[in-house]
Amino acid sequence: MPVPVHPTEVPSLTHVPALVDSTWATKGVPALPADLAVQARTRKAFVRVRGLAAPTDLLRALLACVLADHSTRALGAWAVLIGLADLSESAWRQRLILAGPWLGWLLSALLTVAPVRSLPTTRRVRRIDATMLMRTGGGCAGWRLHWDDDLTAGRLGSVTRTTQATGEHLDHYPLLPGDILVADSGYG
Repeated sequence: MPVPVHPTEVPSLTHVPALVDSTWATKGVPALPADLAVQARTRKAFVRVRGLAAPTDLLRALLACVLADHSTRALGAWAVLIGLADLSESAWRQRLILAGPWLGWLLSALLTVAPVRSLPTTRRVRRIDATMLMRTGGGCAGWRLHWDDDLTAGRLGSVTRTTQATGEHLDHYPLLPGDILVADSGYG
C-alpha cells in the first residue's frame, strides 16, 4: 500500500544570523547587564556548568530557541552544530524551565528607565496593566501577561503570566501600603 507523502516546511535559522556568528560576542554580550552571571547563579538558571561555558551561552541558546521556534531537540542539534554545547533534549528542557526567574530579572534590567524624580511624594508610583499573548499558529489568545512599572525607581516591577481565563485584578501585584497605582478601567 502506498504511503502518502506530505512535505512539511522546515523552519530555517536564516533569520537568526546574529546569534550564530561573532556578532553575538561583539554586540550582544556587551549590551547585557554587568551582573548577568551573578544573577543567573542566584536565580538558579546557571548553577552548574555542565556543557555550557557561561550564562551568556545559555541566553544565546534561549534566544535562538525563541527566534527559530524550534523544539528542544532541534535546539540541541543547533547548539552542537555551532559548537555551543552538547546537551540532551531533556537537559535543554530543564534549562528552559529553570531560566524563567532569571529571564524575568533580565527583562526588568534591560527595560530600566530613568526614574521620575520630580514627584512630590516618597511613596511608590506604579503603572499597572495586562496584555494578551497569542499562541503560535492559532487565532485564539493563549496567555495574559500582567506587569507593572515602578515609576519612582525607574524599572519594571513585576511580570506574571496567567491563562487567558484569568482576569485583570490587583492580586497579581505585590502591593505595599501607600503605593499610588495608575491603572485602566479593567482594574476598577
